[in-house]
Amino acid sequence: MSEQRTSRETKHHSLLANELVVSGQHFVEAMAGLARDQWSFKPAPESWSILEAAEHIALVEHGIARLLTTKLAELPLSEEQRVGLKARDALVTAAMFDRNTKLTAPERVSPTSRYSDPAEAVAVFEGERAAILAWLAATELDLRAYGAPHPRLGLLDGKQWILFSAAHCARHTHQIIDLKQHPRYPAF
Repeated sequence: MSEQRTSRETKHHSLLANELVVSGQHFVEAMAGLARDQWSFKPAPESWSILEAAEHIALVEHGIARLLTTKLAELPLSEEQRVGLKARDALVTAAMFDRNTKLTAPERVSPTSRYSDPAEAVAVFEGERAAILAWLAATELDLRAYGAPHPRLGLLDGKQWILFSAAHCARHTHQIIDLKQHPRYPAF
């Protein structure tokens, strides 16, 4: 029985890792070869530029990596907390892909020109994503048994934090792609 469970957990971890790898690759591809006019383009003053979106992605990824690799094991969920939580997996990704609802980023992950160019933001992102992937490959935690609150989505278990990481990256990668398709986007 424990071998089956271990095999099942390994399969789930592989599927989660794939989500992280694919969303990360799409982000890195969207950031490739940008000129200064392109990465700083904003269609409106309240919009984020590509560099600002990349900074936000890197900051969120840093926070998730820190949570998973250093804090999650100290945050066991009670049986009461776990009830119904698994059913919220789809909500986590759906919330990220609903781009009709404008969200305001919490101050700690809002862009403030921390990075001078996209390559710097991408490098930070890649380091944090690599840390999450390494942790996921090595962890023996039952991801459903540990969790922490998200500022907008409420309590998420470990699996949902990983789903959120992939979906959040994908959401903002689509935002970057949309910026590149804007009629006033600088072409080279």
